[in-house]
Amino acid sequence: MIRQTDIRRFKGKVKENKINFSKNWNNKIDCKFFTTIRNADYSNYYMLRVKEKFTVLINKKEYCKAILHDATVVKFEDVKTPELFVIDTGELNYNDLFKKFKLKDTFILLLFERVD
Repeated sequence: MIRQTDIRRFKGKVKENKINFSKNWNNKIDCKFFTTIRNADYSNYYMLRVKEKFTVLINKKEYCKAILHDATVVKFEDVKTPELFVIDTGELNYNDLFKKFKLKDTFILLLFERVD
């Protein structure tokens, strides 16, 4: 649940919505729609920005623009088809990748539509 204190905390702090990727995992950013898995600690930030436009960065360099369509908090244990993680990351050993990014037992799944 999003609280008014969360809205006040995030409003005005970010002039432009940006999301950074270390690389174009499985070339997913080149698709019309793409997802990304992020730390659930930032879920309120993203939930407040659904329907907003983001600048997508790769290694802090602008790559494209995309609209955030959905932000869903998910527990890893509730994912019935973990093969989707392979498609999202392009890595068969996605568990090691998630550990590297310090994901906990809950994450936020973001759905973007590329608009440029």
